[in-house]
Amino acid sequence: MIKFNFILLFIVLFSQAKGQSSIIFKLNFHPNQEYEYTTKTATKVTINFEGNQDLIDALKLQGFNLPATVISESEIKSVTRTKKKKDNKIPFSMEYVSIDAYQNFNNIESKIENPLEGTIIYGNYENKSQSYLSTVDSIINYKLDAKNKNLLKHSIEKLVDTVYTEIPIGLGQSFKKEAIMEVPIPSYGQLKFITTTRYTLKEITNGKAYFETVIDLKPLSSENLIEIPSTGGGQGNTVYDIMDNIVTNNKIEYTIPVKIKRENLTITAQINIQNSDIVIVKR
Repeated sequence: MIKFNFILLFIVLFSQAKGQSSIIFKLNFHPNQEYEYTTKTATKVTINFEGNQDLIDALKLQGFNLPATVISESEIKSVTRTKKKKDNKIPFSMEYVSIDAYQNFNNIESKIENPLEGTIIYGNYENKSQSYLSTVDSIINYKLDAKNKNLLKHSIEKLVDTVYTEIPIGLGQSFKKEAIMEVPIPSYGQLKFITTTRYTLKEITNGKAYFETVIDLKPLSSENLIEIPSTGGGQGNTVYDIMDNIVTNNKIEYTIPVKIKRENLTITAQINIQNSDIVIVKR
């Protein structure tokens, strides 16, 4: 699941032959390394309401000057350190070094405090043939209660599908991968999408592989209440480091026009999301 206040990861395994012209995607953690992550997300949501005038007037009394604009920006810095492999497991520690987040609602800016800042997580990675498993031994954070620590533990402790393609992908070739993305919509809640990303390998040079990405979106809802025009979607680029088997730079921009129909009310929204992930590997 893709969440913008958590860390986004894409990692790839390459066979390292001179003149390499194809790759196989596979997640792979290495022991005795340090990974510095910086994730930046900027979101702009412009929303309007149509329908029941009494309800619209009530929303205006609550501070909704229509059309309403919500701008959010966040930067998350974290460090993951791995140790020597033992019994097919790689011990790790993960620290949320800093989390800076701001929101501007109708020109009123506020800082968003995040209790995850300063959290240190200890556990193990276990690489498998088609996936990897993270297990958490302990979470150090005096701001989180037991319930939220357990939620964080379960969000990290899950089996992650790591194989993007089972056969080598060559220059100019493409493949698709599905995931789930959540976007908050004021007065509605979390809007979930199935994202289908098409990766096209454009170049392999100087130990790095360069991909162009195109993303299609589909609402994850069993009800026919959400409409997304064909213009909705995203695009970006991804850079993979061959030696370290990790994405060092991943940038995506989404534009999502949405219409949500509820009882006596229609919500229209224009969503723009810019997301950037940078990873620096140290030994």
